[in-house]
Amino acid sequence: MTDKEYTALSQYLFSKKYLSQINNDVQAGDKLISAEDLKDALAKSRDSLFEGDEHSEIIPINPKVKGVFAKVENLEDCPQEFLEFAKEHELPVILMKPSKQNNDTSQKLNKLK
Repeated sequence: MTDKEYTALSQYLFSKKYLSQINNDVQAGDKLISAEDLKDALAKSRDSLFEGDEHSEIIPINPKVKGVFAKVENLEDCPQEFLEFAKEHELPVILMKPSKQNNDTSQKLNKLK
């Protein structure tokens, strides 16, 4: 994959929060990547990263995830996909009550995209 294709794919993926949001094939430069192939590759990559047997190019260490955070007041406010992921990987869900400061920071980050 060329740098241009990688950049296009990265920009697309950064706009998504969950695999379930990838519904259409993605044009990355001259390459067309099917939505199913992309979801499969991302799921395998995520799982191997969370199991701690491989590293990520973004995180240059070999992490072992111990839990997941949700910026919601109640577990019922978490997306179903998020809860299923936590259950599948036996990870505790840590609730962080949304604060005005967290919301202001999220809005500023969204404007940068």
